[in-house]
Amino acid sequence: MSDMDPTIVHRDVQTKKPWFAWPVVLGVAAVAWWGFIEQIVMGQPWGSKPAPNAVLWVIWLACGVFTPLFMLTLRLIIEVRPDEVHVRYIPVWKKRIAMDEIASAEAVTFHPMRDWAGWGIRWRPGGGWAYTISGNEGVQLQLNDAKKRLLGAKDANALEAAIRAQMGSGE
Repeated sequence: MSDMDPTIVHRDVQTKKPWFAWPVVLGVAAVAWWGFIEQIVMGQPWGSKPAPNAVLWVIWLACGVFTPLFMLTLRLIIEVRPDEVHVRYIPVWKKRIAMDEIASAEAVTFHPMRDWAGWGIRWRPGGGWAYTISGNEGVQLQLNDAKKRLLGAKDANALEAAIRAQMGSGE
């Protein structure tokens, strides 16, 4: 971590996606490529009711190119700094939580499907927001305004300790 920004006290990076996501993404991408190659590249109408070429271009770009690239680049980076917890869900989103907004932090084990209907950026009534990418461990933050945030983590205990140390509790 010597090449890391010196203001970063702790960094947790998750890149592993649920295994079952890949067959779906790659299967849909393969179909998009097949239709694109057959109709656009080879000039043969694809299927019994072929879509217009413009539609196939959009499907190919969205499903055959951008979705697999999105899955490859998707990562959750949580950085604990002296004054904030910086949450980045690359490539789509980021959030900063000031240390003085955090009332408590606790390492927890959760059930992604039962508790949050999967991984990702999720919201549920009474549960607040969850930011996860894989696994079933994280740190539950209770904010001063009674809102909750669940941060998925590879090492929930280390993340909890880092946040607590910056909150001043040291516990």
